[in-house]
Amino acid sequence: MAGRILLHCLFFLLSLILTFPTMANTATEKPSRAEVPFQTTRGLIVVRAKMAARSGNFVLDTGAELTLVETGFLGLREPGNGLSPNPGPRRITQGAEVDTFCVGDLCLGKTIVGIVKLDEISKELGCHIDGIIGQNLLREFDSVSIEYKRGVVVFVKQVN
Repeated sequence: MAGRILLHCLFFLLSLILTFPTMANTATEKPSRAEVPFQTTRGLIVVRAKMAARSGNFVLDTGAELTLVETGFLGLREPGNGLSPNPGPRRITQGAEVDTFCVGDLCLGKTIVGIVKLDEISKELGCHIDGIIGQNLLREFDSVSIEYKRGVVVFVKQVN
């Protein structure tokens, strides 16, 4: 009987030891999420976001590989010939490293963005567009989901 109790105690202690590292990790890693309202403009999802502490309107574009920013948004000088003369694909002539990108209270660190003129896109959409959120930023989140009925985009990232 005493041996059986001792054996149960050993199994209990062993299970505590084996689960302790897992418990420690979940205590330091918390999922952080931001629910950001969106509007649709001509079929595109537009959210408010901050880049380098400046707020703006950003199109959420899962098909864009790189995040793009309007030339004047970051206070950079306008690149030469940043827009092709015909309406069509925009040519990226300059890039920049941005210290922070935030949606709601959820912020990411440094990222690379392309600098382009978006005034023609703003005209076509009928609202001012400061940038386009591309896959290089979207991949930094654990998940990005669109809740159409609630009118929000939910960004989730594990924060250590």
